[in-house]
Amino acid sequence: MRFAGDPLINAIYQGIKRGIQVTYDNECYGACLLLIYCGIDAMSYLDMPPGQAEVHANDFIQWAERYLSPNLKNRATQITGEELYSARCAVVHTYTVESRKTKSGSTRAIGYAIGGGQSIVWDAKVAPNLVLLRLETLRDAFFTAIDRFLTEGYADKQKQPILETRLRNLLNTIPYEKDV
Repeated sequence: MRFAGDPLINAIYQGIKRGIQVTYDNECYGACLLLIYCGIDAMSYLDMPPGQAEVHANDFIQWAERYLSPNLKNRATQITGEELYSARCAVVHTYTVESRKTKSGSTRAIGYAIGGGQSIVWDAKVAPNLVLLRLETLRDAFFTAIDRFLTEGYADKQKQPILETRLRNLLNTIPYEKDV
């Protein structure tokens, strides 16, 4: 409990990452997906330019493109930051795989699979507007992206103070200790 006051441990590792893992382990896959996309929103908040108060779509897309997309590729395709933002909108707003962007054809829809098989499946001849992504792959790629982002953020002397200030703004839980 001695790290309970550390927002990095509390909000990121015991909050965002643990929540995602707990929902996955308990087969609450829709909730897991929601938490992943909300977690990307939180990372986008931490990475906003100085002086910016609110996260915008472009912040999400840029963060996902830099930190997450490189881990979501195979020989056939790579999932882009824009596709991840579109998927976020679909899941968060309608709990589906369709967003305005997928309906207009400007991005592929992302469908999700659980368990074995390929990490990413896309066949332009079969379903050009749909890519299938294993939830475990997205989870693991997101966890790796968080670690890389935080390592880079703390190494950057200009970003570090902004990162630390914003980390303190994230949801932190304080354990209740009974009076003895």
